[in-house]
Amino acid sequence: MKQALRVLSAVLLVLCSAGRLPGQAREPLLVVVSIDGLRPDYVTQADAHGARVANLRRFLAEGAYAEGVEGVVPTVTYPSHSTIVTGVWPAKHGILANTTFDPLEKNFAAWYWYSEDLRARTLWQAAAEAGRKTASLQ
Repeated sequence: MKQALRVLSAVLLVLCSAGRLPGQAREPLLVVVSIDGLRPDYVTQADAHGARVANLRRFLAEGAYAEGVEGVVPTVTYPSHSTIVTGVWPAKHGILANTTFDPLEKNFAAWYWYSEDLRARTLWQAAAEAGRKTASLQ
């Protein structure tokens, strides 16, 4: 977990500083970070938990963040992250579980891994329509 946080933080900092020439106007940058299962206070109250998360602290100091979120039902990874990137509830975006409904086991143990499974407009689609560039890391 510590290594994953270090890598994520380093990659995000590189993304935040890349792509600009000296003197070039800075376009607003949106970076969405969701760390599955991480309680917000592990970052917002890092000292109390003994967490050394320097890069995430920098995001807190220089950006905007949420103290928490209201979970969707079910409160599992893919419905939750799909709600974050679409802004709509699972009933509308169509991701109702981590795995697909497959009673005949034709696609054994299949997960909702593909954005094509979403039935709602995504954040990256809205950005593309506005002429913005996007990237995604998992």
